[in-house]
Amino acid sequence: ANYRNHRKLIVIDGKITYLGGMNIGDEYIGKDPRFGYWRDTMLRLEGEATRSAQTIFFQDWHFMSNEKIPRSEPYFPTDLHLNMPDTVVQVVSSSPHTNWDTMAQLYFEMIASADTSLYITTPYVIPDEALMMALRTASLGGTKVTLLIPSKPDRWVSFWATQSYLEEMLISGIKVYGYDSKRFIHAKVILVDGVLASIGSANLDQRSMNINFEVNAMVYDKDIVAQLTRDYEYDLSHSHEITLDMIRNKPIYVRVLEASARLFSPIL
Repeated sequence: ANYRNHRKLIVIDGKITYLGGMNIGDEYIGKDPRFGYWRDTMLRLEGEATRSAQTIFFQDWHFMSNEKIPRSEPYFPTDLHLNMPDTVVQVVSSSPHTNWDTMAQLYFEMIASADTSLYITTPYVIPDEALMMALRTASLGGTKVTLLIPSKPDRWVSFWATQSYLEEMLISGIKVYGYDSKRFIHAKVILVDGVLASIGSANLDQRSMNINFEVNAMVYDKDIVAQLTRDYEYDLSHSHEITLDMIRNKPIYVRVLEASARLFSPIL
């Protein structure tokens, strides 16, 4: 009951894949008045990367139904004509029934390898000690680390728990921004040095790192990363910077709520 399939994956005719942060629901198309405009990111893939995505779907299907679907036409077509330019993409999945914490290792390596810039968009930031150390070390080592999170919650416990980590990040020199309070940001995107992007379903929290079923795409293409960077900068223009004074001037009852949420967040 503790495991959650958190993947957002569509595979069409074995040729086209969509993956990213969007579920199917009214709020994701801006029809929930509580959230208003919902900001998310999805990626469209064609070509060989779709084979990996189709395999991940089949693994999910077999895990739940014990039914094996043959790896043949029409699910794995031999004709993969591309309607877009070639680029290098890895589709990466993680699940609780493997021997590796794949997503945690992926994010750790991305953070540790950043040299000049690290831009992160995620609705939840509940890192374990290793990821927190990687973020602090990157910032203290001179990398420009910028974090974009929502200004309002969709899940109260996750929101409060995220807030409990901000003071430590700000002290380390990490820039933190809260997205426009009239909107909600749900995208899960990490950009490294203008050359590498991760887009997918995994948040920067312990559940996504260790327990959930997740899927991300790693994109190695400067033009695509440049486009995502422009999107990131546009999102920052609809955000406000969170400062140490703002964190330290919170009422004591809010600090208690955040500390309590941090304690219980790994199991909720």
